[in-house]
Amino acid sequence: IEAVEGARKKHGHTNPQTRIYVGNLVNCYLKMGQPAKADAELSKAIEFNPGDGTLRRDRAHVRAQMQRWNEALIDFAKALEINPADWGIWDDRGMLFLSIGQPEKALADFTKSIAIDPKEWWVWQHRSLAYRALDRWQEAIADLSKCVELDPQNVGASNELAWLLATCPDPKLRDPDRAIKIAKQLVGLAPKQGEHWNTLGIARYRAGDWKEAVVALEKSME
Repeated sequence: IEAVEGARKKHGHTNPQTRIYVGNLVNCYLKMGQPAKADAELSKAIEFNPGDGTLRRDRAHVRAQMQRWNEALIDFAKALEINPADWGIWDDRGMLFLSIGQPEKALADFTKSIAIDPKEWWVWQHRSLAYRALDRWQEAIADLSKCVELDPQNVGASNELAWLLATCPDPKLRDPDRAIKIAKQLVGLAPKQGEHWNTLGIARYRAGDWKEAVVALEKSME
């Protein structure tokens, strides 16, 4: 707190150095479980830097943490008004829409984010969540596949993809053979991850390979 006040007196409220101090203080408050104080610091900074979209984005995250959804959405909207080409803000707001049960709006934001920068793998993974929430399974599989293509070492997305290929609510879209192939790769990369063995077991089950399914599921429980 003293460092922030000192930076404000020395550099002023709009100086980038002051912004760094404010950001550090906000992070400290959040780690201490005091989001209201983090919100107050960001609000003070925004008062002197109304055109700073990053500050608005940061306060949106804090207000979402406090479940002040409407205020968070207002801050995200303002941040996007200031920085409409920032794919990260679109992605962040999409995740907020997902968390409050508005997958259609989340889908629109993720799509906008991808249009700005299609090489960011996690936005494809996020958009797949919106498709899954809307029961649009084919698009969800396609987005997860794109995510894995962009980041082959992403074991989380690969596991989600294998699981969906094995358990998709639409039986026509299931592909247990592909699910087995992916799950076997995951087990090879992280043999001590029980969830990967579980996915492999379910994929084996879907393929009718009962014996190997039991082996994989027992390994998962270990």
